[in-house]
Amino acid sequence: MADNYERVLTSVWHRHEGVPEYWLASPGPPTCQRPRLPEPHELHSQPPLVNRARVQCLVLTVFPGEEERMSAIVDTYAAHCDGLVFLSASAAPENFRGYLVVDLRAYFGEMLPDPDPELVGGPGVNINIQEKLNTIQKTLRSFEWAAWLMKGMQKKPDVICRLDSDTMFFPQNLLRIMHCRNFSADVPWALGHENYLHKHQEPGQAFLSGGNGICLSRAAVEVFEAKARQGEIRESTSPGDWNTGLCVSSPGHWDDVVFGVCLAQFGIPLSRWGTDCLGRTLFWPLPLDYALPGPRQILPQKVPPKVTWFHAPEEESEVRRDPRFASYYHWRYRAWQHFACSPTAWIGDFPVSLHPYRDGAQAREVFAAVVEHQTMLGYSPKLWSGNLDQCHDLLC
Repeated sequence: MADNYERVLTSVWHRHEGVPEYWLASPGPPTCQRPRLPEPHELHSQPPLVNRARVQCLVLTVFPGEEERMSAIVDTYAAHCDGLVFLSASAAPENFRGYLVVDLRAYFGEMLPDPDPELVGGPGVNINIQEKLNTIQKTLRSFEWAAWLMKGMQKKPDVICRLDSDTMFFPQNLLRIMHCRNFSADVPWALGHENYLHKHQEPGQAFLSGGNGICLSRAAVEVFEAKARQGEIRESTSPGDWNTGLCVSSPGHWDDVVFGVCLAQFGIPLSRWGTDCLGRTLFWPLPLDYALPGPRQILPQKVPPKVTWFHAPEEESEVRRDPRFASYYHWRYRAWQHFACSPTAWIGDFPVSLHPYRDGAQAREVFAAVVEHQTMLGYSPKLWSGNLDQCHDLLC
């Protein structure tokens, strides 16, 4: 069952293709590491990529409400991006500590101004203020703006990542995936923390969690801009239109869900390499301590729940405070892929991103822990040094 589930998940959810016409015979008991089919954007020529890929970082932010987060970004991962731009929809200086700040309202007339950070900076999102939020608009238009920027660049980026201001990002470890799997920037693909469930939309499309960063190849950004030019991104003033199953630029917060619809509509596949061969997540969707052994650790359920799988936690506070409920959203449709795996921590050794880190001091602290390879409860995060000998967990 696991092998057939893997095929269906890849074909339908990730590559936007049809259900396979036949089922595979069982090869025997489930094993942890199962072979994965090469992805369409993986080059078959040898040797692997010789030149280091270029990473463009686009950070969605609010000024001045998130100025401290912007400072933390400059102090941590900004220098490891080949280019970093802060994207806002508020009055801000054109430059922040040496990095460009762009007000997207100057380019996109439908863009709402940034809301008060207090509306979106708490533990949850108030669904009653969707008409005041511009996250969907900012995410869709950020990639369109990036395509315009690329046209004037002599050295174009290979991958463009849209990040939240509370994302902790490690570009070196993104490069590891691209080089170890020999990704081509000339073929459309998207990479991030794959998600198969949204609590306010089911069924829907697979999507990449926005908080962890959504990375597109150069070719995917060009496809996205071409589709926007052809009018395939609809515009709406209704905050309820995010849930219509259309690629629509509208008020609202659920940008990653809408963006997943756009990727499916435009035929841009979601890479499976947000997860390594052992089933460990490389784009960890929570603070690091939720991955480590202890009472808050996120683990897959090994036995069926006492209620139906369709029974979601009823209180938002439960989701935030109880790792069992956090596990519900993280593992649904995911656990079967790696049912035979039992790693100590379900985060890979080379994390690409962590989320959320809204406090600047905590962001700097976790960045230092990864950069310095600190060992925490048996887990030692690493940064890719450029050595292809560090690809073992991506070769299956």
